[in-house]
Amino acid sequence: MSFDIIPAIDLRAGQVVRLAQGDYARQTRYADAPLVVATRYAEAGARWLHLVDLDGARDGAFANTALLREVAALGLRVQAGGGVRDESDVERLLAAGATRVVVGSVAIREPQRVADWIAHFGAEQLVIALDARWRDGAWRLPSAGWTQEENADLSALADHY
Repeated sequence: MSFDIIPAIDLRAGQVVRLAQGDYARQTRYADAPLVVATRYAEAGARWLHLVDLDGARDGAFANTALLREVAALGLRVQAGGGVRDESDVERLLAAGATRVVVGSVAIREPQRVADWIAHFGAEQLVIALDARWRDGAWRLPSAGWTQEENADLSALADHY
């Protein structure tokens, strides 16, 4: 059996953070710079890194392309996301060194748009990442960096792709 363990770095204001259940008010900030953390992952044998711009996820604009370039230069394959809203965002992240671009909110709100991107860029260059919470007898899909909740049916969405 072969599989990849993909460590993650969540960024907020350029710092490595972790949010408790997507709550921006419940943030833990880590002292090490993102590139230091990425280097440690690479030295530990990681082949991939999941890089998320939490500000971008909430506000709609991935702002860490310089860091993405630096991380990719380490030899890590990077799947990057947060704030990917249109095709030019996908192009920009791929050009900056992402191996795969992660989309979330737009995949919930505009599944046909993402299906078109998959057809254009190839399935190997896009990842759909959805956080799902079971509440009130249904799956709820948080979006916009967990600040909104979509009333989407997870099974119908999965069938779309």
